[in-house]
Amino acid sequence: MKRPVPRRYSQMPIPEALETAKQRLQALASRLKRYMKENEAKQINRLFATQPAKVYSQWQGNNSRADPPRLESEQYWKSIWEREASHNSDAQWLMDLRKDHSNLPEQNPVTITVTNFQERVSGMKNWTAPGPDMIHSYWLKKLTALHERLAAQMNQLLRDGTHPEWLTEGRTILIMKDPSKGIIAAKISGHMDQYMSKAQKGIGKDTRGAKHQLLVDRTVAQDCRTRHTNLCTAWIDYKKAYDSMPHTWITECLELYNINRTLRTFIANSMKLWKTTLVANGKPLAQVSIKCGIYQGDALSPLLFCIGLNPLSQIINKTGYGYRLRNGATISHLLYMDDIKLYAKSERDIDSLIHTTRIYSTDIGMSFGLEKCSRMVTKRGKVIHTAGVSLPDGTIADIEVSYKYLGIPQANGNLEQATRKAATAKYFQRVRQVLRSQLNGKNKSRAINSYALPVIRYPAGIIRWPKEEIQTTDVKTRKLLTMHGGFHPKSSTLRLYASRKEGGRGLVSVRATIQDETSEIHKYIKDKAPTDGVLSECLRQWRTDEVLEEEPSWEDKPLHGMYHRNITEVADLKKSYQWLERAGLKDSTEALILAAQEQALSTRAIEAQIYHTRQDPRCRLCKEAPETVQHITAGCKMAGKAYMERHNQVAGIVYRNICAEYGLETPRSKWETPPKVVENDRAKILWDFQIQTDRMVMANQPDIVVVDKEQRRAVVVDVAIPSDGNIRRKEHEKLEKYQGLREELEKAWKVKATVVPVVIGALGAVTPKLDEWLQHIPGSTSDISVQKSAVLGTARILRRTLKLPGLWSRTRAWKADETTRVGKNLMRSRKFLHGKKKFNMDPKKGIQFLVDSELLQWRPEPVAEFLYKEEGLNKTAIGNFLGEREEMHLAVLRAFVALHEFSDLNLVQALRQFLWSFRLPGEAQKIDRMMEAFATRYCLCNPGVFQSTDTCYILSFAIIMLNTSLHNPNVKDKPSLQYFISMNRGINHGEDLPIELLSKLYTSIRSEPFKIPEDDGNDLTLTFFNPDREGWLLKIGGRIKTWKRRWFILTDSCLYYFKYTTDKDPIGIIPLENLCVRELQDSSKPFCLELFSPKGQKVKACKTEHRGRVVQGKHQSYKLSASSAEEREAWIRAIRASITKDPFHDMVSIRKRKVISSSAS
Repeated sequence: MKRPVPRRYSQMPIPEALETAKQRLQALASRLKRYMKENEAKQINRLFATQPAKVYSQWQGNNSRADPPRLESEQYWKSIWEREASHNSDAQWLMDLRKDHSNLPEQNPVTITVTNFQERVSGMKNWTAPGPDMIHSYWLKKLTALHERLAAQMNQLLRDGTHPEWLTEGRTILIMKDPSKGIIAAKISGHMDQYMSKAQKGIGKDTRGAKHQLLVDRTVAQDCRTRHTNLCTAWIDYKKAYDSMPHTWITECLELYNINRTLRTFIANSMKLWKTTLVANGKPLAQVSIKCGIYQGDALSPLLFCIGLNPLSQIINKTGYGYRLRNGATISHLLYMDDIKLYAKSERDIDSLIHTTRIYSTDIGMSFGLEKCSRMVTKRGKVIHTAGVSLPDGTIADIEVSYKYLGIPQANGNLEQATRKAATAKYFQRVRQVLRSQLNGKNKSRAINSYALPVIRYPAGIIRWPKEEIQTTDVKTRKLLTMHGGFHPKSSTLRLYASRKEGGRGLVSVRATIQDETSEIHKYIKDKAPTDGVLSECLRQWRTDEVLEEEPSWEDKPLHGMYHRNITEVADLKKSYQWLERAGLKDSTEALILAAQEQALSTRAIEAQIYHTRQDPRCRLCKEAPETVQHITAGCKMAGKAYMERHNQVAGIVYRNICAEYGLETPRSKWETPPKVVENDRAKILWDFQIQTDRMVMANQPDIVVVDKEQRRAVVVDVAIPSDGNIRRKEHEKLEKYQGLREELEKAWKVKATVVPVVIGALGAVTPKLDEWLQHIPGSTSDISVQKSAVLGTARILRRTLKLPGLWSRTRAWKADETTRVGKNLMRSRKFLHGKKKFNMDPKKGIQFLVDSELLQWRPEPVAEFLYKEEGLNKTAIGNFLGEREEMHLAVLRAFVALHEFSDLNLVQALRQFLWSFRLPGEAQKIDRMMEAFATRYCLCNPGVFQSTDTCYILSFAIIMLNTSLHNPNVKDKPSLQYFISMNRGINHGEDLPIELLSKLYTSIRSEPFKIPEDDGNDLTLTFFNPDREGWLLKIGGRIKTWKRRWFILTDSCLYYFKYTTDKDPIGIIPLENLCVRELQDSSKPFCLELFSPKGQKVKACKTEHRGRVVQGKHQSYKLSASSAEEREAWIRAIRASITKDPFHDMVSIRKRKVISSSAS
């Protein structure tokens, strides 16, 4: 029977076929474009990881320059380097120098030891350009067995005085890095330290180099301006400084300073062999011998150049010219390599110094670049203009507008505003280059820190940076990040600047950069000032800038830090944030996931409850639950397909690694569904396969089952990606779920079976045991690979559901709209800020102001959201407002508690979250109402945990009291676990709570106390709103014990006293803990009372001295006097009530009696 011939072509109408072909071509073009873009991103990230300097060079356009003409380049450089040059050996100044140096001792014999070699190579970068031997420094470090031999070879070269020609052949672009030259330079530098001029900061240890010179220069300019003195300065620039110094002069200088004869011979012979190859854009042009000038690129080059200029310092110092500072220190010149600045007190003196420098330079074969030299004359602090100074080769003109010295524009001092403007502009230019690149999120942060920020760092500490400009620059940086999709506008700015190990983005702020650099410069000046007269004057002039306040941690923020606090007890925090360091995700993906963690995305719940831009907060998919981030990423019943896709991507990574381990064929694409069964002689792997068992089990279809036939073992792998706060429970659930299957497999298949749960939170949280579980799975599945896949899957779900990107992108229409609203929004913002300030001082008045200004609706839900979500509110003020007993306040309290999500949290976790959102007030009735609301909410979120809200109420107070007892240093007898269990007997409707539950709660509190939220400076003021008692009393004190009238306030078991009733801050505080009060008969005053310790100890108190310093009081007792016997009795009663007041104990006792009586009935 003949088989039918297969049809290669299907009949299709021509228009349809044409459209199909067009679409296929368009799809292929888009795919090719995408692949090329991804490949480009991979290449640049790979290059950045090993050689970031090359990436920076590409951005600066250094790789796109046109090739210079070969013949012209060769002729130009040969005319400089191959000319024979020598110095004027008969110069009078040189004869004087020879006489001065005739008695210098010769340098000790030089021997290169293994230690010298190892110290040198340890400081070299691993993968920088290699020398002519093409060996990277990495191998020189690691091949330690060769170090002794290499040191011996170097000593042999020194003894012979010669070396192979290839050792001194380099390139003008990629110059050799020879460790032997660094060792020789170190030996010479050790000898020259005693002779090298202090004015030269181009080389040397323990110096800030260019910044040191700029500090000195700033000190001189400041001294001139403040004292209105005469000052003349000159800036000297050389033509081709390195390339002009004759070899004969270098040899002469080595002899002048009596460098070891062996080293002199070695360097002289090396100079005869110096050669370099001209290279442009990686292409060799020509080879040139260096017969004049210094061979550049190794550690010896700058040292030889500085030695060649060192005699100039001695000659200038001999002239006696210079500028005298207020403290008597004199400065005549500064040297930074070939950058020279001269100082004198008159025009005649500065001209003399210029001529002296010119004569020296001419005699050693170097010449001025007159177009880059300049001079400035200042008389009585004011700059005057002259005709300049005439030289044989031309004229050095006076400064016109400014002169850039060591990168800082100058005139009569530094032009600070121009410097800041130029630095900021260049900084933003580089930030834009980074953000437009294909680097991933981590590398973009690194690039901004190491490529853009150094532009700001260099002038920091030399010029002053106003606080407003620093803040503006940081704000604009964040705006650029937002415009490029790298930062959500509602995300935490504090987290942006936190390190990636701690869950941040690793960006360094301009604020921190300037503050750190300024502090380091100040420390440098303080360390050097005792031995340096100029820096001593600099320290005297130093104006301490306003210290910027230390910002709180992002983890402490009520909304932004909620995710972190929720996973603290269930996740391994270090591993949970490792994807920020190791995953290499795009900055837009990082921004999206972190915004999701911080509740910053515009979900419908946020829009309805925070922004008030919609009425319905329900999910757009299931139309049931509120649309929160947690619901979208792990809780929506209509997103099952998306969740399964994410789940299969994670499980697929594990599956492919197992297949690779056993030599089985792996799926060609990560999107391809694996076959149900694959098998070979070594193993059998089942994917999503229903296992047939003898007895019915609870679950028999895990994600992956691996059967190792050789080792007779089976591994049951099941993957889950739940909500991040639920990972620990889900892991335990998976273990229990498949225990029955494990037992059946061991019986039926005769293998040793293991259940391995792979649980990763939807937003990246991982359990502490994830790494351990992955070790049980055959193959090499890393925790970062599955974590990265889960995070990417969540990002896809968020983008699809919330229709991102575009959520926070700045479209033109948005910009036009925004411009028209700026004025109105600015006014509203100012009013809103004013309302917050009012709230912090008086909560009721603040809320009333916001309601009257139509910035807040007078309904429980909006007010509760304001208290819960808004940052910058005083936590004590929130507590006082919520604790009031008016009906509206009670409704706000219920709405406030309802904003807390306690589902799947144990009681300690829920209390940590609840008590962080405000500070408990001191009044017992307020505390009772708050804790009642908390207990009701917790039982609603976690039904079945307790039999009644009374149980939750009592146990919550027991936990709070336990926290106080365990972590209060004044409590010596710490309660044990058994005591905690015994004090909570019978509270669960007459029954005992499980010991395991109480043990877990006890351990949690013992290991980490509750964090009490810190406020922003208004706590003390708010403390005095509702005092237990206040009034005038006389207090005896002072060095001469006299009675002084003070205003006393009794509140929160403390006695505060003020000088006047209008004072905001007290001048003394007396804590009443462990004290007693009694009447006292005193001959000097009637109606006295005394505060004392019954154990005879000193009273722990503090007071403020007249200079403002807070000191601890050292009194055995405090004597006070009232105006009448009745007032004395009233104060004693109030103080005793405050000392014995324990609202927690009373409220818990009442509630316990209620529970016991109800259970008995």
